[in-house]
Amino acid sequence: MATTEEIQSGLAEILEEVAGVLPADATPEKSF
Repeated sequence: MATTEEIQSGLAEILEEVAGVLPADATPEKSF
């Protein structure tokens, strides 16, 4: 099972590809 860190890292990569969001900007505190 994936850890929270792994999930967040994967989501950050997807956001970067799709929306051009820098992985450093993709934090749990942010909303969309």
